[in-house]
Amino acid sequence: MIDFGMRRFFIKNIKGTAYKSVIINDMFILCSITEHISKLLLSNANKYQVKISSRCLKHLYDRKPAEEFIFLLDHLYEIVKNPMHVYFNKSEKRGTFGLVKNICGADYFCSVETTKKKYRLQQHFVYEIPVT
Repeated sequence: MIDFGMRRFFIKNIKGTAYKSVIINDMFILCSITEHISKLLLSNANKYQVKISSRCLKHLYDRKPAEEFIFLLDHLYEIVKNPMHVYFNKSEKRGTFGLVKNICGADYFCSVETTKKKYRLQQHFVYEIPVT
């Protein structure tokens, strides 16, 4: 599913910026936590929103090949809103929990951090899990 709001956010804040350049740290509301995920996390999280920062998106923009970045931009909502698996992260890791979704035959992992009863995607948040 193509999220045109996310595309507008990307065009406004990141597109055309130089590699590792400083950008304004803005936030985009990606979606709300579903009731199903909320129950898995044993919390009343369904009222909380998942946000992504422009710094997080810029990090992906700088590190990923163009085709993969556009693919992630178009499917990020789907990964977060309807994951196949939800994992609690190790205590020493920054993200509170991880979400995994299979898209086009590849598994994508997204780490979500809880901050002041809100959820946001981490800077190093989405990557393909290699199939062995």
